[in-house]
Amino acid sequence: MISLLKEQLGIRAAAVVNHTLRDVAAINLDEVDWKNPRAGEKSRDSSQTPEERALFFRLKDEIIASEDAAIERAGLGPGNGDMVTGKGGHWDWDGTGYDGPRYGIFSIWRPWETVKRDPLALMATPESDLQFAILPRTYKDRKGHVKEYYSENPLVRVPKEGQVHEWWYLSEQSPEEVYAIKFYDSEGLRRGDGSVRMMCPHSAFTIEGTEDAPARRSSELRIWCIW
Repeated sequence: MISLLKEQLGIRAAAVVNHTLRDVAAINLDEVDWKNPRAGEKSRDSSQTPEERALFFRLKDEIIASEDAAIERAGLGPGNGDMVTGKGGHWDWDGTGYDGPRYGIFSIWRPWETVKRDPLALMATPESDLQFAILPRTYKDRKGHVKEYYSENPLVRVPKEGQVHEWWYLSEQSPEEVYAIKFYDSEGLRRGDGSVRMMCPHSAFTIEGTEDAPARRSSELRIWCIW
């Protein structure tokens, strides 16, 4: 998959940070833990050659150093800020002054077989027409992470009166049709003019008449990409 991203997106390096396999019955929304909706689903897997690993970590260090320098120039304190409360440092930074490598986070989503129900759709509405609400989360004692850290997840608000959100999906998506869903792109933040999208909201939809079809099964890779 990383070789495909290098071919299609022109990235220099990448690392798989999470690998999720979904083979579950249809979800009952009344039973979802909205503070951690992916609970019980996650497993981790990553493989790189020594050369790929060295390149990735060298570029990662360049990114962190460039962000820290920009944050310091902005007078916002240490780069990480307070990871427990989500204040200071990069939490208050708007991306101004960053001159390091471009990087992004993608979800690479692929169904195991042709999707017959609950298709995954991507939002086509321009980001400038969207409003977001922030869902704060504090994670504790997660394997492979620091003991405690704070996270903010953007959720799309309902459209204003008279407006609609535009969604697109692949009808009966096959395993050969793979989504690369953008979660973050530093170039979008750096430019700030809407010419590069920072993220792509996505959601599953229920289609009337498909309730008795087999539940959707899929695999997902969370990949950190560096150009």
